[in-house]
Amino acid sequence: LFTCYNRSLAQRIAFDLQDEQTITVLSFHELVLACCQQAGIDPLFPKRYDDQVLWYQEGCIAALEKAVLDPSNEFDTIIVDEAADFSELWWLGLEQLLAAKSSWYCFYDINQCIYQNGREWQKPFEADEFVLTDNLRNTRPIGELACELSHFPLPDQFLVNEGIAPVIMEAETFEDSAKNLKLLLKKLIHAEGVLPEQITVLSPYLHTNPKSTWSQGLLDCTINNKNLSQPMAGHIRVGTIQGFKGLESDVVILVGIDKTAFNRTELLYVGATRAKAALYLLFKK
Repeated sequence: LFTCYNRSLAQRIAFDLQDEQTITVLSFHELVLACCQQAGIDPLFPKRYDDQVLWYQEGCIAALEKAVLDPSNEFDTIIVDEAADFSELWWLGLEQLLAAKSSWYCFYDINQCIYQNGREWQKPFEADEFVLTDNLRNTRPIGELACELSHFPLPDQFLVNEGIAPVIMEAETFEDSAKNLKLLLKKLIHAEGVLPEQITVLSPYLHTNPKSTWSQGLLDCTINNKNLSQPMAGHIRVGTIQGFKGLESDVVILVGIDKTAFNRTELLYVGATRAKAALYLLFKK
């Protein structure tokens, strides 16, 4: 079993491992629903949005604890990615999915702890530790800026030491950011030859949020906001920083960054480190 917090990340891993018949890949909440279905149990997923939020935090565990009684819901190995975003209660449910002779693998980056309190988060179990100290995704200029913005320590090494310097663009309003975004996309695609599917636009808030007036800068573009796990030819991926966690893109544009978002260092770090080759940050003063 491979499980993680982000559904889009799970979709990407599932795609990459689609030929492996012995591996189950599901986000944690998808896992709960799948186990309930396998056991013939009602997960009691609520209809009201406010109740759904509570279910995602706590109700899912009550459902999983019933479903694990079915012996078919059992795994020889469990791999957990984004472990720093897992609630303490979730580990109790996952532990019950392990077969008698089994193994755990847990991957986490406390700097990317979005849904839990990173200062209070504790490792779910004692185990041999391997610290991954090298940055294999970002160029050094991108990685250095990400660490500078978030006040996190630099990795020991970067796989790529040279690269395009990140660009920061400030604006008085989100409406001004929309103009900057429109001009930037036009420059990247028409002047520099970047393919739309190589570009991802990320924000702390949905682009459909009434406050996200910066999204007017996307009106001339064909966007993909349904399946962030895969690039789609001719489409710019548009989503939230949270929803793109664990994924990557050649070019990342962070937009809709207001003072509230700027103070969430872990969010800035996650957003900036999605970029492999080029990073643009559109801040609101």
